[in-house]
Amino acid sequence: MRVIQVLDAEEQRQAFVRMIVQEDLDLHDVWLEYFAMSGSASEEEVALYAVGMVMLPEAQRDLLALAAQESA
Repeated sequence: MRVIQVLDAEEQRQAFVRMIVQEDLDLHDVWLEYFAMSGSASEEEVALYAVGMVMLPEAQRDLLALAAQESA
């Protein structure tokens, strides 16, 4: 049986930031991967999301998390 953990928006943002820091990822490179996956947020919006100043829609957060995983 597979357990799926559901994160709320802020938990998801914090997990994204932890991954960026722990994997020493460049946010610009993650954004490029995200954009290539049809992400719609601008690079500035992603930077603001990373510092908690804006919240992205759920689908965009999920895509950004996937882009970070692909970049790691």
